[in-house]
Amino acid sequence: MNDLNQIRSLQQRIALYEDMQAYQAIYDLFYHNLHRFCYSFVKSPEIAEEIVSEVFIKLWQIRNKLMEIGNLKVYLYQFALIISPAILKIPLPVSTKWSSKFCRYYTFHSAINKTVTAPMPPHLRNGERRWHAL
Repeated sequence: MNDLNQIRSLQQRIALYEDMQAYQAIYDLFYHNLHRFCYSFVKSPEIAEEIVSEVFIKLWQIRNKLMEIGNLKVYLYQFALIISPAILKIPLPVSTKWSSKFCRYYTFHSAINKTVTAPMPPHLRNGERRWHAL
């Protein structure tokens, strides 16, 4: 079984059966690399550990929706990026401690999040499609 199928199987076991062994397997599979990823921009092992802990707490909280996540690895890394400023208690735009790449990513992701959570225009809510000629 390849990694993607194994991860999907673990996601399913967690979502359907609240399987703690599957959750532990996901934790073991992603913890080290996720911690290293977080450490790369916070430069503190303790803060990186706190971020990773929050990611896995959130993963357990949304366990019933895990099957909706297509790529769990990407989801975990993105979530780590999203919650990092909150854990560090820094306002955005961020200080020079942060890399400009992270700032651009966070700004981009915030814009996408705002767009996704914005209410749909009325004509789209009703299933209409309006195509405009350019």
